[in-house]
Amino acid sequence: MAAGRRLYARLPGSPAIRGGIWGIVLGLVAQTVVMPMVGAGVFSSAMGGGMAAMGSMIVHLLHGSLLGVIASAPERRIAHA
Repeated sequence: MAAGRRLYARLPGSPAIRGGIWGIVLGLVAQTVVMPMVGAGVFSSAMGGGMAAMGSMIVHLLHGSLLGVIASAPERRIAHA
C-alpha cells in the first residue's frame, strides 16, 4: 500500500487526473494479469474481447477519478465551544 501512495504522489495533475491515471494503471494490471488467471484471456479476449476490455478500462478510469477527488477532499473540523 505504501508503494502505491508513493507512486500516486508522483503523478501529475489534479487529484481527479491522478486518480484517473492510477485507475488506468490498475485496469491494465487487471486486464493483463487477473483476467488471464480467471480464464478470460488477456484483455478479456475470451469474454467479449475489445468491448469488455474497454468497458473495464472506462470503469477503472471513472472509479479512480472519483476516488481521487474524494480522497483529496479536506477534512471537516468540528469547532469546539
